[in-house]
Amino acid sequence: HGIPAPSAGGGGDRGKGIEEASISSRKGAKVAKGVGEGETKALRLVFLGRVAPEKGIGVLLEALRLVRTKVELDIYGIGIQGDRGERIEDRGNARVRWLPPMKPEQVVETIRKYDALVVPSLWLETGPLVVLEAFVAGVPVIGSRLGGIAEMVRDGVDGLLFQAGDSPDLAKTIEILSTKLHLLKRGVKIPESLKALAKKTLPRRFKNFIAPCSIGYIKRLPLIKSA
Repeated sequence: HGIPAPSAGGGGDRGKGIEEASISSRKGAKVAKGVGEGETKALRLVFLGRVAPEKGIGVLLEALRLVRTKVELDIYGIGIQGDRGERIEDRGNARVRWLPPMKPEQVVETIRKYDALVVPSLWLETGPLVVLEAFVAGVPVIGSRLGGIAEMVRDGVDGLLFQAGDSPDLAKTIEILSTKLHLLKRGVKIPESLKALAKKTLPRRFKNFIAPCSIGYIKRLPLIKSA
């Protein structure tokens, strides 16, 4: 669900990175000043994931062309063939930057630099790890109103949801974010335990179908130590 760069033991490193970053966040978390507080700077968005149609990258790029407020988007990802998505990149969109993948342990600290994470998936995500990483970083999420994303993101509290596959609706949601960023950042709660959060957000309507594999996944998640 994220974009681990090719490396040995990526899953373990990813979990360790979340644990360490969460401890750091709870020790000295501060709400950063954002566009919602009257700033004139551009809203800074980030996308992490595979540059593939089912991940909604095309929907996101189209939405960026429709947004009327100041906004910048950084895309950290790899394409289906291992490139950085140049085949679908809009070279004329100065709002978009294409960046190389990062190591798993760098994900949380990278997300922390942005105003919001965008997860525009078109398919059912049972529980995208990148959403948890954004919350650990204290960053709200704009996500598709679909599957596990809609279960994890509290619309209007720690993020905003939009109709999956609807670029105009996503553009409108981004514009709303620019006016509510400060409140949404305050609404983000840093997870105390990834296991507890995963169990809480397990999509109820898919429970019978994904329970066997999901429980195995939950058992592998590291506990986050209290500060």
